[in-house]
Amino acid sequence: MLHGTGRHERHTSLAEDQSENAVGIVLSGTGSDGALGVAAVKKNGGRTFAQLPADARYESMPAAAIATGMVEHVLPVEEMPSALVALAAERRRHPPEKHARRG
Repeated sequence: MLHGTGRHERHTSLAEDQSENAVGIVLSGTGSDGALGVAAVKKNGGRTFAQLPADARYESMPAAAIATGMVEHVLPVEEMPSALVALAAERRRHPPEKHARRG
């Protein structure tokens, strides 16, 4: 989780820099900062995950992320490692296309 001034800029910078290689994961927490991160990751071609709100100790952060419509996978936390392993295997078989840097 990113704290302090400029959180939105850091989310956006990471998402823009890593584009299709970025992965946004929102877990249990309060507030809605995760929504900014997944929106930036998805907008730049990355993949997005959120913890199933019913599975979270604090559901507001994953619920806010899901409400953006930018979360691709909503899973119980114990299913996330295998989903990330599957994503990594998919990326090895079919690497994302290289895009020119945005300027």
